[in-house]
Amino acid sequence: MNWFTSMFSGATSKGDVISASTLNVTKIVSFFAAIFAGITQVLTSTDVVALTTTQMVTIWLVVAGLVVLLAITDMICRAYITGKGTGPASTEGLNLPVDVRLHSGEQRRATLEETSTAKGARMGKVQWADDRTEEFVPLADIILRN
Repeated sequence: MNWFTSMFSGATSKGDVISASTLNVTKIVSFFAAIFAGITQVLTSTDVVALTTTQMVTIWLVVAGLVVLLAITDMICRAYITGKGTGPASTEGLNLPVDVRLHSGEQRRATLEETSTAKGARMGKVQWADDRTEEFVPLADIILRN
């Protein structure tokens, strides 16, 4: 979704501690702070408002610092939401060409379809290339083919 349109949507995942409006505040406040500093600069240059150069530099530095702090806050919030995720990544439909080490020491060609953890063991669901049957094998026995 485009950041500008999502800025006003307010859409979030169910149960998020940080809502989309929290993230939008950082953008909106930064935008208005920069507009304020720009308008103040224009008013000072046209002698409508009498501010010294030191005062204008101070205004710009405060605005720049605020924008940087809000950008950092925005990145931290987005990292939190991204890290939180919606659950484990799905490996369904991988379809990776692999070789599987058999107990006899030979290798058999197969296609890795998905991975899972069953009873604490990491397993991979493979479809054998020669007879198209499916079987779960330990991930340690699976070798990716180039």
